[in-house]
Amino acid sequence: MTGKTSLTTYFAAALLAGAAGIGAVYVSSGGDSNAEPSETATTRKPSDDPSQTRGSFGSDDKPLPQAELKQTAALDGTTGSLKSLLKGDMIKFVVRQAPADLADLEFKTGTGEDRRLSEWRGKHVLLNVWATWCAPCLKEMPSLDNLKQALGGEQFDVVAISIDRGGPEKPRKFFEKTGLKNLELFQDASVKISSVLKVFGMPTTLLINANGQEIGRMVGPAEWDSEEAKQLINAVIGTPAKG
Repeated sequence: MTGKTSLTTYFAAALLAGAAGIGAVYVSSGGDSNAEPSETATTRKPSDDPSQTRGSFGSDDKPLPQAELKQTAALDGTTGSLKSLLKGDMIKFVVRQAPADLADLEFKTGTGEDRRLSEWRGKHVLLNVWATWCAPCLKEMPSLDNLKQALGGEQFDVVAISIDRGGPEKPRKFFEKTGLKNLELFQDASVKISSVLKVFGMPTTLLINANGQEIGRMVGPAEWDSEEAKQLINAVIGTPAKG
């Protein structure tokens, strides 16, 4: 089995573990910054594997090192409570069975300065991968902006990373045109981040804990300023919603 096939199988398993019958709308992450926005619909189907439960996926089908077992056990309580909150758009959110370390993730600011996710250590982060050629991405961006306004602070932040190949000009113009006032512009024109995060459809949004570890993700757009989304995020950061 080739690496490409293995990766495809991995993500297929993750999607099958999602909510039965729920359609996720996204576009391929291999898009062209000069292409017209388009949408592709894909339908989730129930898994034939009884070990796969709604809203969860495994750890790359590899046994966990002994050192991670205690950490994973500690996560189980959080995972169970999160699954009970997967309602509305959040039904498409897929919870990891084991955390994945992303602290060394690299990207740039809108002015080209290097950043690492480790700089957010101590904060929970909702990390969104998007592009101006992705119509569903553009549709959900105002809700991410609203979410940061509502919950952003010492314990939580929204980090939206554009993978437009042409640099920051197009995403910056979109920010200005749409009136996004709370989100900071981040970018990765090399699109390397898509490979590191194993992004195969866009938008893809990851929920990351205060240790820089992914605890779950959603492929496809969502209303991130909805009450269901805020409840899910507040369950992770353990604080009541602002406002």
